[in-house]
Amino acid sequence: MNLNQLKYFLAIVKTGSFSNAADDMYISQSSMSKQIKALETELGVDLFKREHSKVYLTEIGAEFAKYAEMTIKQHNDMLLYLDEFATKKSNTIRFGSIPVVSSYGISAQIAQFTTNYKPDVNVVIDMHETNQQEVMKELFDGAIDIALIRTDYLDEVDVFDCIPYKKDIFVLVCNQNHPLSTKEAVSLNDLIKYPLSLLDTSSVIYTIVMKAFERHGIEKKNKMSDNKAQDPYGDPADSAKYFATAAQSR
Repeated sequence: MNLNQLKYFLAIVKTGSFSNAADDMYISQSSMSKQIKALETELGVDLFKREHSKVYLTEIGAEFAKYAEMTIKQHNDMLLYLDEFATKKSNTIRFGSIPVVSSYGISAQIAQFTTNYKPDVNVVIDMHETNQQEVMKELFDGAIDIALIRTDYLDEVDVFDCIPYKKDIFVLVCNQNHPLSTKEAVSLNDLIKYPLSLLDTSSVIYTIVMKAFERHGIEKKNKMSDNKAQDPYGDPADSAKYFATAAQSR
């Protein structure tokens, strides 16, 4: 038994004759008859009663028709699902980003894009955040389509199409009782004697800060921390993360 035999069987049920069913299915009447005969032989039952030029379902044929219709419907539903799945997969944009999606308001922009792009196109954004090294590895390996990264100290950037998105400015954040809180601006030398709370050492922000000290010949290592610095002027967890970035669009 195969799907074509079921389709031929249902075509006969619909048209009431072998000849009309053969025309609808674009095969010869003799081929149609052979397929139905083979189906009846396999099932061991007669599906039709033949009277002159008309054919009628037998009692078992009527029951078989219910299952045949169900089988064809399930097959069509499966093909439709697979087609939708393939279309959905082809419209998926894989997006890797450093951990700035929330602070840059990117989630809202992505939601607006997926809603307004094209009403008849189902666009899916597969997005995740990780450190810059991992994002770049995924980009080079073809695991993602778009990367949101910092371009500072980035090698081989010329092999990709780059579009500037935002420009960050560095700011100092400290407790209101800290001596530096009264200054309108601070220099690297002002920061030497204080512990700094920075992002992870694998982040570009950490590298930028350390390189800045190096360029000015300032050694800053024993008091540098990775978000664990303690200071007599306040707890870094209480608005006292002494060095941070403010993601602002200029």
